[in-house]
Amino acid sequence: MSSANVPGSALRVLAALLLCTSLGCGRVGVRLLSRDGSLGGRADAGLDGGRSTDASQDAALSGDANVGDADVRDATVGTDGGPQCSGCTCVEATYVADRSCGVGYCRTTNTPSRCVAGVESRCVPGTRKSEDDSSCDGVDDDCDGAVDENYASASCGEGHCRDTSVASACVNGAEQVCEPGAPRAAADTTADGADDDCDGQVDEDACVPRSDVYPRGAFMFSPPAHCTTMTVELWGGGGAAGDAQAGYWKDVSGGQGGAGGYSRSVMSVSPSSVVRLYVGGGGRSCGLPGIGALAAHGGGAGGTGTAASGANGQDGSLIGGAGGNSSNGGDGGRGSLGGGGGGAGDAPGFAPHGSAGGGGAASVLMLDAMTVIAGGGGGGGGAGSDIATAGFSGGRGGTGCGEAGQLASTQGGGGGGGGVCRGQSSQRGIGRTPHDPGAALPSGTAQGGDPAQDCAPGGDGYAIISYSE
Repeated sequence: MSSANVPGSALRVLAALLLCTSLGCGRVGVRLLSRDGSLGGRADAGLDGGRSTDASQDAALSGDANVGDADVRDATVGTDGGPQCSGCTCVEATYVADRSCGVGYCRTTNTPSRCVAGVESRCVPGTRKSEDDSSCDGVDDDCDGAVDENYASASCGEGHCRDTSVASACVNGAEQVCEPGAPRAAADTTADGADDDCDGQVDEDACVPRSDVYPRGAFMFSPPAHCTTMTVELWGGGGAAGDAQAGYWKDVSGGQGGAGGYSRSVMSVSPSSVVRLYVGGGGRSCGLPGIGALAAHGGGAGGTGTAASGANGQDGSLIGGAGGNSSNGGDGGRGSLGGGGGGAGDAPGFAPHGSAGGGGAASVLMLDAMTVIAGGGGGGGGAGSDIATAGFSGGRGGTGCGEAGQLASTQGGGGGGGGVCRGQSSQRGIGRTPHDPGAALPSGTAQGGDPAQDCAPGGDGYAIISYSE
């Protein structure tokens, strides 16, 4: 049918239908005109699937078929609950805002759909409260559909209290605070690498076991903090060997120097205790005794003149080993704290005589009324000679801890006696090697002078002080 055969009113109706379709309107009710141009029966053009509506939603077409605002509505709903389109026409008087868009915090803060001047804008989700949902507030802050999923539990307290704490937790949007554990002890006295009393410091009240070594000399110190036990090990100085020059006619020797003695004691101490330690030296050579850190601890001088006797070890309040006697040579000195000096050899006629070695000094530790002593070794006797024989060796000096010096035969000088030892346990030097736990001593320490070398010096004393709880 050509447009020339269609009445003008019908053309206007068709134009309205096309306009409504292009605007996306839900449905337009159109009243058809009769053939003579009057209003006749109604035909519904439902763009929403043909659903009917009531008379109030139909717009009565006037004679020129104009469509009113009340006749145009958007009835289509988007997948997020908001209007599917933006800019659709709407009726403000009857419009119901939609708040169904967004998730979690974005839903509660969204901008609902609205109808302004007959034009509808869709619902707009709000902005996320945070990039992750780490706060325990019962809200989906990052709008991902999960609540408080990034909350991180935390421990609290120091040291052992932190290790045993009940970590914080988020339960139904309410945070349960962390509870620190109880201290393991009121003071951190165990050296276990842990903060037992939860004060942020590790083992600050503990004794850290250690051992300190001391060579010849005088020392004064206090034990380390928190240590209550001190173990003392002392070695006295060794005596010097005697001279063998008298025996040039035959292979004779001066007497061997005595090894220094050894003493050990275990004591109770506190940080306020004051320890005084004196480590003695070995006999230095023929005639020269070992020097003590205090004069009272020194050894006795060896005899140097023909058949001269050795001197006693210093102090004299404690009697050490006796010096050796000889029939013609000098006698060895008696030991006291330090070892006695050896006696010189005799030389009748034109034959030469050997000088004697000096005794070693004692090593002494003092703590309050307690004293630990490791006596020095005695000096070796000098060799002697006569016209009829090739000569006679000197006597060996006595080792520390009170051993007597060895007697010399005929013209040889007697060895000096060893100094005294005092402690919970003590031990004489054995030959040239004194007590040495686990080869702890430096080479030569506390040894007596070697008789193969004239007037060979004795080894210096030594001390090892160990601490524990």
